[in-house]
Amino acid sequence: MKPSCHQLAADIVELRKLQAELNAWSVDDSDFYQVEKIYQEIENRLLKVREQISISPEQAEMILGQDYLGPKAIQETFGFVPENIPPIPFAKARIERAKELGQFLVLRVNQTPDGELLNMKTIAALVPRQDASGQTLFANLYLRQDEAYYAEAPTLGWALATKELVPGSISKNYLEQTEALIDYLKTKIFVNQPLPEKYQKAIEEFESQKSTIRELAVSFDLSRKQQTKATEMLESLAIVQLVRHSPIEALYDILVYYKHNNVRLLEHVASLTRRRAPRGEMVGVGRFDAEYGMNVIHTGPGWSLTSINDGAVYSETR
Repeated sequence: MKPSCHQLAADIVELRKLQAELNAWSVDDSDFYQVEKIYQEIENRLLKVREQISISPEQAEMILGQDYLGPKAIQETFGFVPENIPPIPFAKARIERAKELGQFLVLRVNQTPDGELLNMKTIAALVPRQDASGQTLFANLYLRQDEAYYAEAPTLGWALATKELVPGSISKNYLEQTEALIDYLKTKIFVNQPLPEKYQKAIEEFESQKSTIRELAVSFDLSRKQQTKATEMLESLAIVQLVRHSPIEALYDILVYYKHNNVRLLEHVASLTRRRAPRGEMVGVGRFDAEYGMNVIHTGPGWSLTSINDGAVYSETR
């Protein structure tokens, strides 16, 4: 959850009062008990402020259990210990809500210790195509080497993501999936509280362009130019960038979760990402079954995908 600015301000005011009270004391033997009380109150207030802004890795792991994918999970997956790990930017209340919603917290690393970008090419080189039991991890990564997203690395930081497709996004076209993600944001994450301004503005932008995009998307089969225009507009939407993962982030998350928990996310379905392919389709990642491994797919913006039940994962990166 987003920390309340009013609550933070109130706590900071109280801290300043306590500090002023502490500074006013002329300490002698009779003052120690009162000074100790003030110090303890300051510590309690500081802890309260910290919990509204961030959380320690130990606390996050205690709350999330196997759904905490930190440095250990990265080492298990890629064989190296990540360096320069940023603090977790989510408040304790947000992590507790993630637990309730079945989300996982993942540390996304953007490069190896040698400075090599951790893109699809690097991951395919670091991680064998099949695991020790002979199960396939990757299906068609080598076919995507000429596409721009193949060279992208994750953004360094922490992310919260759903383990399954968001309800309401399954078997829907890209525009309808985005509407489902917005509904998830409003009714599940920021339930009974106002949306942060960045989300409000992003949703307003989406609503202002929705009709135009829909007209272009549903007629994509008549014109490749219309399809490309529709996906260009979709890709540039702020809400798409805020609540969907990129292809490399999707692949990274699925792989790290599997290596850490021996559980295949999106085993029979794919999640459409925030990137588009060179021919104008949107890029999806998933269908991570044991026989063929993870797939990278392309789909038009107007397709409803009723036969394969694909949809959208919610992904929040900071």
